[in-house]
Amino acid sequence: MIRSLLLYIFVAMFCLNLSAQNSDQLIVQILQATGGSNQYQNSVNTILELKKKNYPTVDEEFWTRFQSEIDKNLDIDSLVTEAWKRKFSPLELQEIATFCNTETGSKWLRQSANLEEEILQLIATNTDKIGTKLLAEIDLENEERMKLRQTGCDHMRIGKFFSQQSADVAPIDFFRSQNEQIETLVDGSERRFQVNWLDECRYTLQLKESDGTIDPQTKLLLVNIYEIDEAGYHYAARFEQDKQIFLGYVKRVSQ
Repeated sequence: MIRSLLLYIFVAMFCLNLSAQNSDQLIVQILQATGGSNQYQNSVNTILELKKKNYPTVDEEFWTRFQSEIDKNLDIDSLVTEAWKRKFSPLELQEIATFCNTETGSKWLRQSANLEEEILQLIATNTDKIGTKLLAEIDLENEERMKLRQTGCDHMRIGKFFSQQSADVAPIDFFRSQNEQIETLVDGSERRFQVNWLDECRYTLQLKESDGTIDPQTKLLLVNIYEIDEAGYHYAARFEQDKQIFLGYVKRVSQ
């Protein structure tokens, strides 16, 4: 109640100084005066943090690009303006701007809570759309990585390696011979895989034995090396008959 009264007084004093303008300009200036734009931007940040907590297995790359896409594509002022214009006519907006203790001014205060709820819903809906679109784009990019054929991987077939898939997956040291890969986990336990090279830069891993940390029925893993550098290689991988593709980097430690 006190917050609403203070906001009423502050906006009343400000709006007396506004000249007649179009509806969009009036709304933007009122938002700037009341700090509304910053409030809704903070709401976007809160929504993103909640989404990150709700989807802890999603790679950090997605969240970084998601934030970038939102910054580029989510026009908060336009969403707010859209909501306001559904609540108030151009004449009402002008009366709010002059705010001479009119009935319309009272209506603005009464609608503030509903406006906030509606705008937050618009922001949530639009961020969901941006996220869905970005996930689809990433899926297509990963499909291309799975299809990309490289050459010159012979020197990456045998030796000692270090694998880092993502921040959520513990790194793994492993030794690979021509047809076997032995992985050593951070706790010192081991698991063995049968390696089958399909071509120069593609191979499969089939679980042979494990310490119990992996389901013995784990499906065949198809790995495609899509980029090679001096230190190692980037790969895309998916389990047999699964759609999800995950990415990682393998660093060559020694022969």
